[in-house]
Amino acid sequence: MFDFMDRQVREVIDLDFILEKLQPRTPYGVEYKKNIRAYPVGTEKYLIQDLENLEAFIQWIEEHEGVGEAKKMLHSVKDVRYSLQRARGDSILSEVELYEIKAIVFTVKNLLELFKDSQLLSFQKTELVPIPALEEVLNPEGENTTSFYLYDSYSKRLADFRRTRSQLENEQRRDLRNLRLELKQSYDLSLSADSTVLLSKQDKESLERANQCPLLVFQSETFNAIVFSLKQTDEMLSIKEEIEYYKAQEHEEEQVVLRKLTREVAKQYKILKKNIHSLANLDLYIAKADMAIQMDAVKPTIVEEHVIEIEDGRYPKIQENLKKQGMEFTPISISLEKGVTCITGANMGGKTISLKIVGLLSVMAQMALFVPAKQMTVGLNEFVRTSIGDFQSTSSGLSTFGGEIENVTYAIGRAEERGLLLIDELARGTNPQEGYAISLAIAKHLQDKPSITLITTHFDQITRLEGVKHLQVIGLANINMEELDFDSNSTALKRINQYMDYRLKEVSQFTEVPKDAIQIARMMGLPEEITHYAEDALKNGW
Repeated sequence: MFDFMDRQVREVIDLDFILEKLQPRTPYGVEYKKNIRAYPVGTEKYLIQDLENLEAFIQWIEEHEGVGEAKKMLHSVKDVRYSLQRARGDSILSEVELYEIKAIVFTVKNLLELFKDSQLLSFQKTELVPIPALEEVLNPEGENTTSFYLYDSYSKRLADFRRTRSQLENEQRRDLRNLRLELKQSYDLSLSADSTVLLSKQDKESLERANQCPLLVFQSETFNAIVFSLKQTDEMLSIKEEIEYYKAQEHEEEQVVLRKLTREVAKQYKILKKNIHSLANLDLYIAKADMAIQMDAVKPTIVEEHVIEIEDGRYPKIQENLKKQGMEFTPISISLEKGVTCITGANMGGKTISLKIVGLLSVMAQMALFVPAKQMTVGLNEFVRTSIGDFQSTSSGLSTFGGEIENVTYAIGRAEERGLLLIDELARGTNPQEGYAISLAIAKHLQDKPSITLITTHFDQITRLEGVKHLQVIGLANINMEELDFDSNSTALKRINQYMDYRLKEVSQFTEVPKDAIQIARMMGLPEEITHYAEDALKNGW
């Protein structure tokens, strides 16, 4: 089985935040969304085709106004798969089930009409097939395609039974009207809708008239009232029996008609199933297109080489949070190939977000989603593993360092395969000397592996390993701290965001890691006497 990523990776790169933006409208589309998987290595041509299909949908949506109508049609689609299974058996579908199947049949017809000037429904995944036989049988009178009824035209016997029952019910209502009128005129008594007369025990005159009326009989008595009901004559009873008889005959004939209609549905089972599959994909394509437009995302270029090249990549969750605070996200550009690449720079310099951008966009591209970037070229990975975050575990008794090493060990366990490893701040949970030694050893172990490994670190020496690519966060390198005039109303986060350059630049192996921590502490509001002392301590080696 293609073991691409685990739950930890999904959480670390905020994949669910992205998938929540996918809003399919049919139950089939919702199910397909839940089952979105990455394309494995070797299926590049299918992924490329999938992305080209999505690109065509995006172009159509941007150029036409019909997408709203398409969404409305899809929203009305119900899940009829259980009904189709019943139709293939010995069951008889109900009118509700036939209505839902009819809705799908005519949704297919209407979508084909809506998209007739495009090729969108000719893709293998979205090809819809009209079913004229069901269009005719489920809508025999050709008037209302939005509802379903057992029309008289389905059966002459059914029509005869209904007509006779209707005549008898009209006769019954006429007799009842006459009786109600006679009660009122001759006895000044009012018959309620359920053919009863309710009288208070205090109303002696009305009770006397009711007792003398041959049309009424005593029915029941309460503490303060007496109820009379209409006396059923032989003629009334005869009409009632006839009505019940024809109702039963009508029901039997309806079952005959429903069975015939069910058989007609069963004949079209394969086409209906194919259309359901196509509707699910159509629904999901439209949802993906909506999300891509919303995120200003682009189609990734899929190649066979094992590379990752991102130009101006963005991290939507952070970007949205910054936007709410009136701040802008700085896009990241990065180019990776197999072996080890290290990112250095001060904390709050965006190193971790750079890792997450690489992970998220790589996964999105492999899942046939457009990516939030200006451009991206990527070769497929057999797996994605991460070691990002605090791995302290109170349940297992592991310290931060123990949890981190356990996770790193798991992450690098597949380094011999073509995959992506993202490791943040190696050995941060132990003393610097040993932390450096462990980090150096892990980087050396991974540098000749076929996987792409991206590591963030504070240890300069790791970047000096032969063959290790060194990327550095520009950070505050171009800022003159003495000339800065902080706005007293500005939050520390806004000050950092204003002056910090989160972009990456490739530097030589021997370029030192910038010492921005003290400057960041100053921008965060740490008192000057403390930051000055820290600078002196750093300068003098105290």
